[in-house]
Amino acid sequence: MATVAENLQRIIQAKADIKEAIENKGVQVGDGTIDTYADYINDIQQGEGGETKPKIPNGLTFKGSTMGTFDMNPYDWSDHYFCQNLFEECRNLQRLENIPEDWKPYGTTAYMFNNCILLNEAPMMDMSCVGNTERMFEGCNSLTSIPQYNMHYVANATYMFNSCRALQSIPQLDFTNMRDCFNMLWQIKTDCTLGGFTNIRCNLNIYSISDINHNSFMNVINGLYDFTGNGIVPDNTEGNLTINPFSENKISDEEKAIATSKGWKITVA
Repeated sequence: MATVAENLQRIIQAKADIKEAIENKGVQVGDGTIDTYADYINDIQQGEGGETKPKIPNGLTFKGSTMGTFDMNPYDWSDHYFCQNLFEECRNLQRLENIPEDWKPYGTTAYMFNNCILLNEAPMMDMSCVGNTERMFEGCNSLTSIPQYNMHYVANATYMFNSCRALQSIPQLDFTNMRDCFNMLWQIKTDCTLGGFTNIRCNLNIYSISDINHNSFMNVINGLYDFTGNGIVPDNTEGNLTINPFSENKISDEEKAIATSKGWKITVA
């Protein structure tokens, strides 16, 4: 018969083995006591056939990968939220599939799909906690449209759609907290349809959309922040809308006055 000391040692060893097994499944136990181990076991996410999906570590990127379609289903994305450079330079990537409904990038999606030249479908994702989308889709020459992302907290969208030469439309986006969208639409498709940028205050350049239609033009003007109505004088980073001389005649003087009455300056480059 085993002694009390031997049984105690067996329990101690069993506890260590269970802890190691749980952590090998991607769930960190830390200093948790054995009576909490059931909760940690319940946290282990199961894949198809009961197999555990490998966790994607936060910050991991697939930069430069040659895949054409990226299936997100085989992986556990619960710990992955830093998406900068995630698929940068994946020049064969055309689309993502099986995108988790709870996939939520935090902080930044800068360069996320930069130079994915064959990407033709932008994935839907919860961007409500993203503040930086710099060069997110730059160089995506095959992209035709994007979803209506929640961009309420984005402050930097510089070069976001630069060189998206096939982009047919951009939906209405909330730019309430935008501080810099320098060249966001540079070298974009010349007749891209715009839904407007709600409450935008920072300087906006739509010069590259030389064939802009009237509705798009008015969507932009109607979304401009009202400096005058709020008693604010814009500084040199705000309140300037730059347009192409070929698109100037798409709106009337009365319609231009809607922008200037809000304290905006229209510059014909």
